[in-house]
Amino acid sequence: MLRFWWGLVLVLLAGTACAEAILVAVRVNDVDRGAQRAWLADGQVWLASDDVRQLGLKLDGQSAEFDGVRYLQLASLKDIRSHYDPDQLAVSLTVAPEQIGEQTISLYGVSRPAEVWRGGVSGYLNYSASTFRNPDGSDGYGFAPLVNVAAGGWNLRSDQNYQSSGRDERWQRVSTTASYDWPDSMARLTLGDLSPVTGTLGSAPQLAGIGYSRVFSMQQDFDSSPSMSARVPVTTPSTAEVYLNGERIRTDKLNPGLYQFQDLRYFAGLQNVQIVLRDEYGNRQTISVPYYFDDSLLKAGLNDFNYNAGVWRQPEGFDNYGGLAYSLYHRYGVSDALTVGARAEGNPDYDSVGGLLTMRLGRAGVLSGAFSWARHDDGNEGEAQYLAYRFDDRSWSLRGFAQHIEPGYVAADTSFAPPRWSGGAGASWGAPVWGNWSLDWSRQLGGALPTQNQWRLGYSVAPLRSVSLSMNLNVTDTGDRSTLGGYINLSWFFDSRSSASASSQRSNDGNWQSTLALARSTPFGEGWGYRINAEHGDSGDEVDGSVDGRFAPGQLSLSASRSEGLETAWRASWAGSLLYADGAVELSRQVNQSFAIAEFPLAGVGVTQNGQMIGRTGADGRVVLPDLSSYNTQQIALVQNDIPLDYDVPQLRRDVQPAYNAGHVIRFAATPIRAWAGQLLDEQGAPMANAVVRLALPEGTRKLETVLDGSFYIDDLAAGEYRFVVTDAQAVRCQGTLVLPAGNEAVQQLAPVRCAGESNVPND
Repeated sequence: MLRFWWGLVLVLLAGTACAEAILVAVRVNDVDRGAQRAWLADGQVWLASDDVRQLGLKLDGQSAEFDGVRYLQLASLKDIRSHYDPDQLAVSLTVAPEQIGEQTISLYGVSRPAEVWRGGVSGYLNYSASTFRNPDGSDGYGFAPLVNVAAGGWNLRSDQNYQSSGRDERWQRVSTTASYDWPDSMARLTLGDLSPVTGTLGSAPQLAGIGYSRVFSMQQDFDSSPSMSARVPVTTPSTAEVYLNGERIRTDKLNPGLYQFQDLRYFAGLQNVQIVLRDEYGNRQTISVPYYFDDSLLKAGLNDFNYNAGVWRQPEGFDNYGGLAYSLYHRYGVSDALTVGARAEGNPDYDSVGGLLTMRLGRAGVLSGAFSWARHDDGNEGEAQYLAYRFDDRSWSLRGFAQHIEPGYVAADTSFAPPRWSGGAGASWGAPVWGNWSLDWSRQLGGALPTQNQWRLGYSVAPLRSVSLSMNLNVTDTGDRSTLGGYINLSWFFDSRSSASASSQRSNDGNWQSTLALARSTPFGEGWGYRINAEHGDSGDEVDGSVDGRFAPGQLSLSASRSEGLETAWRASWAGSLLYADGAVELSRQVNQSFAIAEFPLAGVGVTQNGQMIGRTGADGRVVLPDLSSYNTQQIALVQNDIPLDYDVPQLRRDVQPAYNAGHVIRFAATPIRAWAGQLLDEQGAPMANAVVRLALPEGTRKLETVLDGSFYIDDLAAGEYRFVVTDAQAVRCQGTLVLPAGNEAVQQLAPVRCAGESNVPND
């Protein structure tokens, strides 16, 4: 036995002794992967394990160690085909896509990198002042301020309203909140007045206290809904084309491997996704992935929640609080096809709990349901259930719902009891040539209203790009009588802002009303808009109109109306905002969420937001952009044609992402382009032709050359004095001082510059 082991050791040592290190060219599935380390031992090729892993290959085979490095024997690799060419020192591998590794291709992509605004202090005071006359002849006025302050992730917001009309005078605090955001986890803490989310069958009690909620919009590239995903193996270099309903939406060049196509977002029901692979030999492979898109589902493992607790804000008044109130809402994505949830809410008058469910039925649509139980302090208690179905295809859709509410589910003193049973079903179909048709039926029984059935037929079409026609016909049957109602509307769009329309409608009680309207919407930036309506009907005639002007410091609104038998009513208002950010204070139109102040050192330069003109810089070089969306990337740019040619602007566009209800100053730099022309003379006053001049600058040296008559041209320097030397064949000929005066001319002509004597300044 001892002799056997000694023989084995000698064989291994002999094998190692005749091994040599080499570099081999590796090709994987016809793709060059570069030179890799290898050993050649007894006619066998061994590949370095680390190099194989860096190629992304998942290979398994016999291994050995050479010079302290682990190698895999080529001939022993499992589930691959290999070939070694000793003349070319080349190795060819043919492997399954799964062994190359998986890569992800996002079909949605991501937004351009943006400047994310976090921290700092900013704020705005929105205000609206109005005066008006009511149809009864009484006069009044109003004032509505809104204060918003953002600092360090916190946001304080308070909305007020004052109205005085005749003897009625009241000041109301609409809401006051303080919130803090965690964008990375998409969570928000809210203190103050709360408006909870409670889902189907919930009543969303108003309360004041503390709330904690998930806000998916804090990350604009995040999609909470499931998206199409497909794993596609690629065996040879190929081109992948992705089609959505026959239209190509993406093309990629792919090397062999396993690819995960995902994040295709299309919230419109059943869609046909196709991935077409074409290799370099002309072979074609089509992978069809029909997928039902729906934004009411959550991705697998994702949580959505809204928790609130505090004191009940009673409906009798804005500042009437009393008693414990709470609202708890949570949904969880069990899988991409199933989302479940639960809710609970209550105040001193009632408590309610329930469950929620949303399920995708493969390609057959989405089923959603809810159940709830409620108990009231008056002794009433009962249950409620809701079930709905929806299917959307490219050209047609189906829908239906059913709801049951027990009488005890609502309080005994409820003024309007909901139907005990209600349900309905409908279908829609549309085509570009034939228009869109819809047919719906609904039925309700029990509750405050009599049992009734209702049928509704709708139709809309755009016979021309600028013309649209829509109509609706509905029949209501209560058993003892049937009523007929409907409308027809014709609209003509002159451009993106101007339109005219004519409509006529008949209510179910038999009254007719016809309307003519002419309107022009206000622009996104500054400008005017108007609206004129004229109505004629069985209940009388009415004419009304309004004019709105959007200006840099605010918006003016004027409106008037006159109805038959009543006095002319009118309203005039001015709405604006006082802004603060980064030390700048400005007047502006009202801010909805976030804002920016664009700053540029020149007046009269246009500023755009996402391609829409907002305004032009004034004497202070500023333009306020009051309509930025929080957490969404906005493109703020200068109009290049408005910038004088003698100015250098290093950045014409800034992509910014505002924080929640926050503002910042966006500063665009501009440098005047100044140039100087002159002539270089020697000590005798003769032009120095083809001289190499080296200027001494703080950051180093700068070289310029003269032409045959000694003339030179220089730009992109600040005005001042610069020492220079003139060299010739690496020798210093002379030195001098170049004086560049300040001025407004694009090119200034200098007096002749003399170069005299020698310098000890080095040439480089």
